[in-house]
Amino acid sequence: MAFCRLRRLTALALLAVVLFAGPASAQERVPGVAVTETISPDPLPAWQRALYKAVTYQAMGNIADFLFYRALIGGSPAMTGSFVVVNAVTGFSLYYGYEYAWNSAVPPSEDRKARSLTEKTVLYRALNTSKNFALSYAYSGSAALASAFVASTFISDTAIFLTNEYLWGALRPRDPS
Repeated sequence: MAFCRLRRLTALALLAVVLFAGPASAQERVPGVAVTETISPDPLPAWQRALYKAVTYQAMGNIADFLFYRALIGGSPAMTGSFVVVNAVTGFSLYYGYEYAWNSAVPPSEDRKARSLTEKTVLYRALNTSKNFALSYAYSGSAALASAFVASTFISDTAIFLTNEYLWGALRPRDPS
């Protein structure tokens, strides 16, 4: 029964990767259409920037989630390994899809920059918390353990998300021109 749930979750995660992994056509300029001024042009296409940010976020986030999973839910090494793989795939898919969709929308202007980061963080945290609850419930079978896992990872995942955003904002590649 748990294995069937795991297969379904994995299939859904892979489907999400396929659906969200498209070119950054929304970022292209259309002749004759005015483009609002953005903070600064990013030399990376939206899909590529989202991909790199998803890798860095998921690398940090999966380590934290693994530690909380082992401490709260435990289980056999095979189940823990399975959790790590499924968490990595679903977490990466969620972050990549979210980041790509966020960056494909109209980029924020300078006056919306701080508000935009707050909105982005709150919305992503809601989505990721739901994903964490569903995944931990699927592996533990207990709403109490799933709630404890979500409560534990909420602060660490938020800190990792904000750190990833700030580092990518500060260290992102600049247009050489």
